[in-house]
Formats: sequence, structure tokens, C-alpha cells
Amino acid sequence: MIVPEYRFVLIFALHSLFSGCAFVQPAPLITIENAQPSETDISVTLPGLSLCQGDTRARAVISADKPVYLMVHGCKGSAGSFRKLSEVLKYQEKQTLCYTYNDRDKLSDVASHLATTIHKLSGHFSYPEITLIGHSQGGLIARKAVTKEFLTEKETSITLVTVSAPLSGIKSAEPCGRKSIRLATLGIHDLACRIISGGKWFEITNSSDYIRTPGELQSSVTKYALVMTDETDSCREFDSSGNCVKDDYVFSLREQQLPVATQGLQASSKVIKDGHVAVVGENGKVPYRLIYALQDLRVLDKAPVYEEAMFSEFLQKLYLANNQ
Repeated sequence: MIVPEYRFVLIFALHSLFSGCAFVQPAPLITIENAQPSETDISVTLPGLSLCQGDTRARAVISADKPVYLMVHGCKGSAGSFRKLSEVLKYQEKQTLCYTYNDRDKLSDVASHLATTIHKLSGHFSYPEITLIGHSQGGLIARKAVTKEFLTEKETSITLVTVSAPLSGIKSAEPCGRKSIRLATLGIHDLACRIISGGKWFEITNSSDYIRTPGELQSSVTKYALVMTDETDSCREFDSSGNCVKDDYVFSLREQQLPVATQGLQASSKVIKDGHVAVVGENGKVPYRLIYALQDLRVLDKAPVYEEAMFSEFLQKLYLANNQ
């Protein structure tokens, strides 16, 4: 029989196993450079940055006079999570980079490092424009990274985009933030939470300062686009008969909402009906809803009417014909 006070450990552990994190090694130093340099191409070495192809050692061509889309993966993710979405951006003649991190580290430490990376990256651009896109836990990190607490003020235009981010804290982790349980268990409670979630264990609860006082956005952030997913009745995996064997529900809309998270800037928001993982594209599914939402929020360009069929065909080939 499970003692009532410790049931949360089992529930939280199961939640972590089915929808949560796995240990991800920090990305090694990579060099961003061009094999055939031109006046506008730059060479930068920054830890954590890579192409969005899952290969953190690959080299990329970065133009100093073009905006960059910087994407931050969620828990149990990697740079490869955005591989195909980066191809969509490339189709629109935009350049992309991905930020990779150890998803068991303290979120505040990761956010601080991401802020430093953004600051250093900005210094290599003629007119720095960065669109920062964070999915799930990556949204929590991205949002914190561009606050006055972490990001050094610079002449940079930043568009912040969070997708399916638990801005009000993760409900399944709530017991880890309850002071009464923490005191009653004399530290065993905290140890169990740390084993399950790593250094971020308290930060992801709605009792933490990380969630309750997210901080004022730096003046460099000129736009905040908030994409929330209604994940009810979503499915990640079907059997041969078409029955759902693994749902795609991770966070409720309530977990994704927190008005104070937009402090200092009015956010434009969009709620879309999609699964938590499917929203960024998985298993051959084209993330139409996310793409259309980002277009409506003016984060992505809308294809001209005469190019819509061509764009749709490109998406089908990218996500369906080459389902890897």
C-alpha cells in the first residue's frame, strides 16, 4: 500500500516517464562559419548553438545582415526537434539556429546562459533581429532569458514566441512545491523530486519565484507571441486499427496561461487545437496549425495567393514524403 503523503512521487514519476524528460548531454562548442566567406558572413563560436539538424558539430553559414530565428527545444528534446521547421523557415529565406541544453539543469542557469548567448550573438550582426521560439519547457527558458534580470540591454530587436509553455507551472509537479509536505518529510520529499526532475525540480512548481515572478521583459523585446495548445483528446500514437495507444496531452490551457508572464509588454496570443508534441511536427504530420498560427501572429510570412499551392506541396514533401 502506498502511503498517501508519497503518492505524488509515483504520480509525478509516471508523468515524467510518459511525457517528461530524459538526460540530454550539453551541446559541445560549435563553430559557425562560411566555407566561402563574403563581406556579410560571420564566424562565431558559441556553446550550445548549432544547426537545427541534430548535429551539434556541423558548420553553418550565417549572414550578418539577415535576421535569425533561434529555437529552444522542450524537455526530452534536441536541436533535431526543429529540423523540419527550420526547413520551412529556410524556404521563406530565413536563417535558423537552435539552442541545446541539458534539460535536467536548473532553468535559471540555462536561461542565464541563453541570455549570454543571445547577447554575444547579437554583437555579430549589423542590425540584430532575433526571433526566439521556445517550445514547452523551452518556452519557460526563453521567456526568462529575455528579462531584465538576465539579458543585457543592447540595440537588438527581439520577438519572443512561446509554444505550449507551462507558464503557470507544471500541475503534476505541484506537490514538490508544498511547504507542509517538504517540512513533514524532513528532506526526503525534496530528494525524491530532485531525483525525478533534476536541478529544476522546484522551479517548475507554481510555488517557485521562477513561475510566480517571471520578471520584466528587457526593452529589446519588441513583440511577444503566445501560442497555446488545447491538447484534450489529442493522440501521439495509433495502432494498426486506428486506436489511440499514446495520447499527446501534457499541459492544460490553464498551465499555459499566466497574465503576469506578459508583464511589460502586451502579448498577442492564439489558441490552437493540437497535441503537445504534434504541434511542432512529428511522425509525418505537417504542423499546419502552428504554421498558420505563426502567420496570423506575424511571426512567419504568409505565402502570396499565387504561391500557396507551391508552399503546400513543399510542406507535404518535407513532412510526409521524407518522414524520418
